[in-house]
Amino acid sequence: MENSLSEKLEASRQARLVIIIVAVYFPTRHARHYSYIKVENVASEIEWNAPAEPRSKNCSYENLILNNVDIDIRSIYDYRGEHKPKGCAPLIKTALIVPYRNRATHLEIFLNYMHHFLQNQRIHYQIFIVDQNDTLPFNRAKMLNYGAKVAIEMDYSCLILHDVDLIPINTGNIYGCSKMPRHMSSSLDTFRYNLPYLTLFGGAVAILSSQYKRVNDV
Repeated sequence: MENSLSEKLEASRQARLVIIIVAVYFPTRHARHYSYIKVENVASEIEWNAPAEPRSKNCSYENLILNNVDIDIRSIYDYRGEHKPKGCAPLIKTALIVPYRNRATHLEIFLNYMHHFLQNQRIHYQIFIVDQNDTLPFNRAKMLNYGAKVAIEMDYSCLILHDVDLIPINTGNIYGCSKMPRHMSSSLDTFRYNLPYLTLFGGAVAILSSQYKRVNDV
């Protein structure tokens, strides 16, 4: 009787182990197939929204997109706020809206890294940190709306709604707006670079100001 019970317990343990292994490694556990912009089509999908500067040569983005490389996180530094590349006229003008509260370590890493990353992309950008300084529940949507309102009033026609605990690792992930709203964080290391479900649209999202205004009436 004891041997039979032990065998059943062992069989049950092995069955649970198999279930766990299948749940973790089964190929279709995550949504692996979803619509995306092919690398060779990125340039044609980007909205070149920065004001023209006839006396300056336009910045080039083709090599940046096609020769996609990882950013070296060790070489980071902070230029603060707004940046416009020198030596060429940027074709992209972007406002990053970052809702924030009580995450100083994340914010320091984010700002240092993102300034370096965005300057490598040769775009005109400004980072807006929207700080909720009360004790009420964290209201991410309200802060995004407020940040978007300020950025739109400052003539930014491209908004990127960005969590403070996410950073991009590929230079080809252009921080500009495409013709349709774009989910920029669909491939995360915490999800083994898979999309957990097809309706996920958080983390980092690029959207034209005109589209944002139609949705939220800011």
